[in-house]
Formats: sequence, C-alpha cells, structure tokens
Amino acid sequence: MAAPLPQTDVSRFASIDLAAIACAFLLKSASAITVKTLRSRLSVFTKPDSLDRVAKQLITKGDVSLQGDKLQLTESGKAAARTVLGSELSKPWDYIRDRRLPIIALGLDPDSPDVRRKLAKPNILKAAIVAVAFDLPKDIALTPDSVRSELVWRVLRSAIPELVGRGPFPVIGKSNAVDCSILAGLAGTPVKRLDIVVTALAARAIGAHKADLEVLRMRLVQLALDGVAPATAVVGDQGNVRGFGERVTAVARTLSTPPFRGRVAIAQVYDAYGRQHPDAGSLASFKERLIKAAKARQLDLTRLDLPEHMDRDLRERSHTVWDSNAVHFIVT
Repeated sequence: MAAPLPQTDVSRFASIDLAAIACAFLLKSASAITVKTLRSRLSVFTKPDSLDRVAKQLITKGDVSLQGDKLQLTESGKAAARTVLGSELSKPWDYIRDRRLPIIALGLDPDSPDVRRKLAKPNILKAAIVAVAFDLPKDIALTPDSVRSELVWRVLRSAIPELVGRGPFPVIGKSNAVDCSILAGLAGTPVKRLDIVVTALAARAIGAHKADLEVLRMRLVQLALDGVAPATAVVGDQGNVRGFGERVTAVARTLSTPPFRGRVAIAQVYDAYGRQHPDAGSLASFKERLIKAAKARQLDLTRLDLPEHMDRDLRERSHTVWDSNAVHFIVT
C-alpha cells in the first residue's frame, strides 16, 4: 500500500520571542519610541494587542522602563536585544527584519557568514523554506538541487514504493519534465519553469499570500513569532469554521477508503487537503479544526467499528479524540 505523500507543517519552523524582537527594535531605533509607535512598526509581524501585552510584560519584568510615554530599554532589555542581534549588532533594523530574522525562523545559524551569504540568494532561500516545511534533512537545506531531489524521491517512494525502493537516491542534477511536474503538483500550480514552481511551492508551504521574496521573508517571521500554523489562528471565527468544513467535505467527496462506504479516513482527507489548500497546518491542528467544525455542525465525523479492515498506519494517523470518544472518518 502506498504511504502518505510528504506534507508541510509550519510548526517545523523555529519560534522567536516577540519580547526579544521588541527589545531589538527599541535598541536599533534612533529616537525614543512610544507604545503606539512600537505597535505601528511591528504590527506587520503580529497583532497590535499582542504588542501591547508584550510592552506591559517588558515593563513589569524590568527590561523596559516608561519615561513619560516613551519606552526606554534597561540593561537587561539591552542584553535581550543583543541576544537576538548577535554578530549583526551594528546592522540597521531593516536588515535585521529582512535578513536575520528569517534565518532564525528557518532554524539556521544567523551568525554564520556562509549561511547569510547563501540565503541572500532568492533561489536558496526558497529551497530552504521548502526543506524546513517538508522536514527534509537540514544539511541539504541550502542546496536547491538536493532539496528538489530529496522531495521528488520522497513523493515517488510514497506513491510507488515497490518500484522505487528505499534508496539511497542520487541527486537529480538537471531538472526534467517529471520532477517539475511532481513539484508543481505539490505546489498546486501549472507545470512551468522550475524556478516558478519552486517559488509557488515555497509560498504555499508557509501560507504566504504572494510569492514575492519580501512577502516570503515576512511570512517566515510571522510564523516564528506566532508559533502557530495559519490554520489555527482563525478557528474561533464561525465563518472560517464554516468555510473550512465546506472545503474538507468537498475534498472528502473525491476520495474513498475501501471497504468503507460513505466515509473517508481523516488522515487520507488531510493528505489530499494539503495538496489543494495552503492552510492544512499540522495533522494535530487539522484534527482540532475538524472537531470544532463538527461541533458547529459544518461536517460529520464518525468512529471506526471494524479496525481490522483499515491499514494500521492509516488507522493510527486518523485516530482523533473527541471529548471522551474517538473518531476516524469524515462522513461523505
């Protein structure tokens, strides 16, 4: 039986402490900053109320003092800022925002000159995003050909393991119609030039609304500061729950889980959903959203009565706790 295809998960990106970022911004500011200015300048990363809360925490902790309406770093606050800035203490804030923070979000060493030099190149940054999102080996993250090859081989090994085997697999030196088509399928984009496909795949992997380099970098930092998949940030909104339920049901109706009729395994729907929609998130967060949607009566879930009739791996991945019960299927 074919294994599930590789899936992205934004929880694989490193997290960054918002309080430390606020301290770094204050340290790099040429003039005194008010809470309002802090909220305005950093709101591109996170919600304004989160920044208000962080400012209060910094004041309470003693990392920042309030001089009138101005925020003033204390020695402990400066130390927190220097931890984030590392060897690039002298760089301007825009550089820190656009170059250093995305590297930290990727879980790579921002103080390594080699890492910084390579990630300044758009094609390497996009490959690194794909590598982290798909949980590929970190030692190949800065080598686009290796990232592309590893992901393509993983797809083939998942789809036709009896033909491909377990490897090791060689690097696909020159892109061809086959590997480009596979990556385009993962990206949900038409088969075009390889660079266009990889750009689309990187954007989809992190839920970026555009594939522009600036947007990709900003989205990396947003994920690192939020510490959550984009999918989990909106589950409380009833309209989003409804839309999610409709999308899941539409995907489920295109699938089947023999010998069961009228219901599809949750993990199977998750795998297919991730190939069509950028908000799949992790399997755990997907299950949480399913429960919310089911409680809101936007879709129906049901349990597995004949466990011996379902593949063990699929059964275990589909197992979803609902209060004191467990469900495995989405009803179609």
